Amino acid sequence: YSVCVDDFHGACEGARYLLDLGHRHLAYFEYHRPDMPSLIHDRFIGFKKALDEEQIAFPEEWRIAVNLYSMDELTQALYNLFQPKESPTAIFAHDDFLAARIVVALKNMCLRIPEDVSLIAPGDTLDYDQPYIPQITTMRINNELMGKLAGEMILERLKTQEGELHGLKVNQQLVERGSCRRITREV
Repeated sequence: YSVCVDDFHGACEGARYLLDLGHRHLAYFEYHRPDMPSLIHDRFIGFKKALDEEQIAFPEEWRIAVNLYSMDELTQALYNLFQPKESPTAIFAHDDFLAARIVVALKNMCLRIPEDVSLIAPGDTLDYDQPYIPQITTMRINNELMGKLAGEMILERLKTQEGELHGLKVNQQLVERGSCRRITREV
């Protein structure tokens, strides 16, 4: 019995949102999480599926893994990404914790969100009511619903003590906070 978030679908929908806004050059940022290889895999494969469905080329060097706690490494990776003539118009970050760090690094590089680059991330775990938290468009994980469904499953299981195994995946919901913009042409 399980209730979990559908990370594949959430990443796919987040990438589709960027594609619907006209972005065709997307970068993908993740960080090392040896404790959760399926999460890393599901989010990237979901992201990539959206691009594949639209036949959008994705350069492998635009999938960038960084040490979450090294701002120097993140800044260098972003600097390298934005040096070539063709750079991304949007970044899909593994989660909003990494996205908040990307916001700081881009600001230090004098790149503006969303004017110069759009940014989206799954998670919605930061406290966006706080004035020091950057406003990032996210794919919200509905923890309240997941808890409610898990509780109902447990109660049902205690009543029946038998039955089929059940696994539920909860979809993520887009929360627009202004970190993504529509583009009419590729820059």
